[in-house]
Amino acid sequence: GLKSFPLILFFLLSLIYFIRFFTSDVSLYTSDGGILGGIDRKVSEIPANPFKEYRLWNKSFLGGEPTAQGLNEYTRTIFVDCLFRFLPRYRSYGLYLVLMTFCAGWFMFLFLKSLKISRITALIVGIGYMFAPVYMSFTLAGHLSKMGVIALTPLLFYFLEKGMNTGKIKYFLYLSAIMAVTVGTAHLQFVYYAFLSMGLYFLFRLFFIVKEKDIKQVIY
Repeated sequence: GLKSFPLILFFLLSLIYFIRFFTSDVSLYTSDGGILGGIDRKVSEIPANPFKEYRLWNKSFLGGEPTAQGLNEYTRTIFVDCLFRFLPRYRSYGLYLVLMTFCAGWFMFLFLKSLKISRITALIVGIGYMFAPVYMSFTLAGHLSKMGVIALTPLLFYFLEKGMNTGKIKYFLYLSAIMAVTVGTAHLQFVYYAFLSMGLYFLFRLFFIVKEKDIKQVIY
């Protein structure tokens, strides 16, 4: 029904944007990482130690740069090689982009709805968020980890808002789980700012809750 319309709309828009991954044999060529999924591995390889550092220094460009990124390798192995192993790797990356873009729009919609913003406004802002140039431009460089943090950030605010509105512990448990998933996207620099903004929002909301209610009500 109408309740599922936003869910379907965000998914279809995301799928249409990246449809060439599934209707042809094209692969995304990124400026930083080359071809995404260009080598199709038939068997997933799970490293014994996912946080093991290797390729400590890359001399291929920019005079050399550090490339030890165990968390990033671990995330890519779990999300691309395992969850989507039924597809060729280049299409797995396409599905990963579809899901992240869908989540960006859907999570922003949920957050805005929790603020009592009108449905149509939340839809428009959600679409704008999922196709924001600063978000989509990361496909050029292949910075999927940055896209993951951006997609999950509205969900952090959603569970924080629901927890502070209802006082139910389950929303704070959901929040802690999403915080862990956000760290798992492997771009900790963006995560710092996401958590900092969430902390400032918490203080902002707490100020008005204390202002409107007795302090004993707030504590309980």
